[in-house]
Amino acid sequence: MGVGTVTPHASAKLDVESTEQGFLCPRMTSIQRESIIDPAEGLLVFDTNDSVFWFYSGVEWKSLEAEVPSFPADFVFSNLSQSGLANSGPTVLGSNIISASATDTNGGWLQIHAFGNVSSDSSSITFRFSGNDLIFPIQTQGNWEANLRIYRESALSMKAVGSITIGGSIITNQLVSAHNFDSDMLFQILFTQEPVILNGISLEGFSISRSN
Repeated sequence: MGVGTVTPHASAKLDVESTEQGFLCPRMTSIQRESIIDPAEGLLVFDTNDSVFWFYSGVEWKSLEAEVPSFPADFVFSNLSQSGLANSGPTVLGSNIISASATDTNGGWLQIHAFGNVSSDSSSITFRFSGNDLIFPIQTQGNWEANLRIYRESALSMKAVGSITIGGSIITNQLVSAHNFDSDMLFQILFTQEPVILNGISLEGFSISRSN
């Protein structure tokens, strides 16, 4: 059957077409929805109490509202907003102040995950920890992904090790430096590129988690 069309799709029992109007699903309160006797699997209604579509799974009512996952307790920071480089750099595209309490025992470490894209011929990504730089030169184009660990070797010493994967290549580096873990750490991700291309290198997101 077709509504608004003389050629309904063969796979549809009801094919509704319109460029000016929508399909209005049955609307009811939560109490009314829960009071439906023997609902059919796949039954769809619009709940006016929470302004969300609900469907019956055959066992229970399920909301069609997207669930936002909560970060586990070990997450320190996460940022998924995209930013790109428009000059040669070095330019900070991501940063966070890591609290001194994030790693408060010797042997503890922070995990950093970051990712983005490179279209410049020559570029670099620098992870800076309160002025201490872990630099990765890049001569490849494509999507990049970085995984680093920052170890608290002592109250006054840190070690950073990590890798960047891009275009099938893996670039590794490490850094041993002084750092007072009784103070907050300024963490920054910096980028350079040659030649200058608008968004020639980008940061699409990064996260920081911890393990003690």
